[in-house]
Amino acid sequence: PGVLHEFDLSSLRCIMSTGSPATVNTFDFIYKSVANVQFASISGGTDLNGCFALGCPVLPVYSPELQCRGLGMKVKVYNEQGKECVGQTGELVCEAAFPSMPLFFWNDPDGTRYHDAYFGTYKGIWRHGDFAELTPRG
Repeated sequence: PGVLHEFDLSSLRCIMSTGSPATVNTFDFIYKSVANVQFASISGGTDLNGCFALGCPVLPVYSPELQCRGLGMKVKVYNEQGKECVGQTGELVCEAAFPSMPLFFWNDPDGTRYHDAYFGTYKGIWRHGDFAELTPRG
């Protein structure tokens, strides 16, 4: 019961959430109180004009996880030693250039600000500045 049941949601197929990964409570709310649809918690950003991780309509949804890595995104998670890790939190990185990767910052003629923002920690590897965890499911 609630205000959401006043609306016909029968044509709704997917709900997306961004800003930070959705919590178990958010997943529970969507599936118990809104609709039985694909709920996709997504991760990306304005700076990359895309998603590092997002939803996929043919994959299962696991609360509170993001479903899969974005197409063309070689996303990994690095531990404090700069090594790939699974099942623990670490730095969200992208190990290869991606289709929507920005090329420069305005008013940064020598590229120093751009380099320092994304490539200053791991040589040639985009460090997004977010913590993430890659589960054994991928």
